[in-house]
Amino acid sequence: MHKLSLSYRWIPSTLANIIDLLKDYKNVITVNESISIWYIVYQLVMLISSILGPGTIFLMVVGAISISFNIDTKLALLVVMLPVLTFCIICLVGNPSTQLVCAQIVGALFAMLMTAVIVGTSLQIQKDGIMSPHSIFLFAVIGSFTTAAILHPLEFTCIIPGILYFLAIPCMYMLLPIYSICNLNTVTWGTREDPAGTYT
Repeated sequence: MHKLSLSYRWIPSTLANIIDLLKDYKNVITVNESISIWYIVYQLVMLISSILGPGTIFLMVVGAISISFNIDTKLALLVVMLPVLTFCIICLVGNPSTQLVCAQIVGALFAMLMTAVIVGTSLQIQKDGIMSPHSIFLFAVIGSFTTAAILHPLEFTCIIPGILYFLAIPCMYMLLPIYSICNLNTVTWGTREDPAGTYT
C-alpha cells in the first residue's frame, strides 16, 4: 500500500486541473494551437470516467463474485460492501497509519477475491466457449495490453506482471479514490519527504 501514500494527491489535483481546463476550454483552444476540441472532449471523458470509475468497478466486482461463486447478487453486494464501508469509516476517523494498515488488509482481501474471480471466469469460459461475453471481454482486455506491448517493444517485459493488474483493480479504482478524498486535509504530498509528518 506504499502506492497509496505516494499517489493519493494525484487524483484530486488531476481532477481539479481537468475541471479548470474544461471551465476555460474556449480560451485554451484559442491561445494554444496544440490543443484541439478533441483533446477537450478527451479530458471530459476522462473526468466522467474518473468520477464513475469507483462505482463501476464496485459493481463489476459484485457481478464477478456473483457469477464466479454462483451466489445471489445481494449476497455478493454485501460481501463487497462491508470491507469498502469499513475502509471508508476508518479513512474518515482513523489516523493515516491506521488507514494504510486497513488498506493493506482490504486490498489483500480483494486480491484474493479477484484471484477467485479469475479462476471462476476461466471455468465459465471453458463452459460457455470462447464466444461468450466473458470470453470476449477478457480476450479484448488481454488483446489491448498485448497490442500495446507489441507497439512498445522496449517496454514489452512490462506485460509479464500483467496478472497483477487484474488483482489490483479494486485497490486502485476503489480504495485509492476513497483514501484520496478522505485525506484532502493532508498537506503533505506523499512523494516528498516530510519527516515531521505535518497534517492539518
